[in-house]
Amino acid sequence: MTGYLDGTTQDLRLAFRLMARRPGFTGAVLATLALGIGATTAIFSVVYGVLLRPLRYADPDRVVQFLMQIRTPTGPRTIDAVPVAEALQWRDSAATLSSLAVYNSRSLTLVTADGPQRLIGVTASPDFFEVLESAPMLGRTLAQSGGATDARVVVLSHATWRRYFGGDPAIVGRSVPFDGVDYRIAGVMGEDVA
Repeated sequence: MTGYLDGTTQDLRLAFRLMARRPGFTGAVLATLALGIGATTAIFSVVYGVLLRPLRYADPDRVVQFLMQIRTPTGPRTIDAVPVAEALQWRDSAATLSSLAVYNSRSLTLVTADGPQRLIGVTASPDFFEVLESAPMLGRTLAQSGGATDARVVVLSHATWRRYFGGDPAIVGRSVPFDGVDYRIAGVMGEDVA
């Protein structure tokens, strides 16, 4: 065992002496190693964040997104916006769905003291947060606030609440203009809801 350690110590001394004699080559090797390790770490972080990390919902393996595919003369075409009437028919007739919510991406403009801000959100059916089993940090969700009859209700993300409303805990119930139309803020979701 001591012979092995002596040999390793001699090898390390020789390696450091050789590196000291050629600092340019040593620097290039160390820079290459640093870039390789950094690039590998960055790529893994992206892959983990997009593909491997579990969703932030209860039972994420049970959450499914439906897409429609139609046949056209040039071949099949995928439509990511399922018509609401069709989705509701699926919900009413499917025995394997425990619940179903409908949403579509949407952008809104919020006018702040710094000027207009473009926000990305979704237009969703009232039971959207209940399907994901996500509770608000403040206030209520769309279903709890009568969202089915009041189309001008909004639930803010935690990041939007912090950035544009200063984390005001009294924001619930306030009217805020989005795209020039007043919306009543029903609630604020927690940080764990993306």
